[in-house]
Amino acid sequence: MIMCKIDDFIDVTSRYIAELLDLRADIRPV
Repeated sequence: MIMCKIDDFIDVTSRYIAELLDLRADIRPV
């Protein structure tokens, strides 16, 4: 059960980071 929660946390965190990177790319295109 704890492992499942950790997997969910990693999934949500990775999505959050991906969205942040997308926003940064939109603001400052490389």
